[in-house]
Amino acid sequence: MLIYDIQSELLHGEVGSQTFRVHAVSGGGRGSKVRPEGDQLLRSWSYGTKEDENRGVRGGIIPPGPYICRYSASHPKFHECIFLEQTVASLLVSDPSSATGVRLHSRDGFYIHARGPKGSDGCIVVFDEAERLRLNRAIRNANSATLLRVVNPFLPDDLSANRRTAIA
Repeated sequence: MLIYDIQSELLHGEVGSQTFRVHAVSGGGRGSKVRPEGDQLLRSWSYGTKEDENRGVRGGIIPPGPYICRYSASHPKFHECIFLEQTVASLLVSDPSSATGVRLHSRDGFYIHARGPKGSDGCIVVFDEAERLRLNRAIRNANSATLLRVVNPFLPDDLSANRRTAIA
């Protein structure tokens, strides 16, 4: 199982006999080769924000929950990457205003992929290319499905403000 901790920007765990501990980012354009820090606005940390190029809004972080990792040899945009198949639990978000306390979100199409000109709009971008390729091979060669659990979707306000100040 792999764990992606949004706050610490750490992807770690085991796939088969291999152990991983790599720096990875999600949302707000983070991981771009042009601007690695991504969008400095706090809204980029929201897992509910969808990309809207016409309005200049970047997609937020990957929604928390479990995903199943599926190897993809030749994605049209990301090339060799890992597709993150959503589970029911990764489609649900807490919503205290709803009668049930939860709602379905409308975001999908998440991957683990390399850095590029745009960066991430919810996908997980691994900075170390050699480690990303090693992860791809491990998932491709695994004897069973690899589970990814995405955790820690929110940053405390003071940490978010400090991060924005440090980036500016």
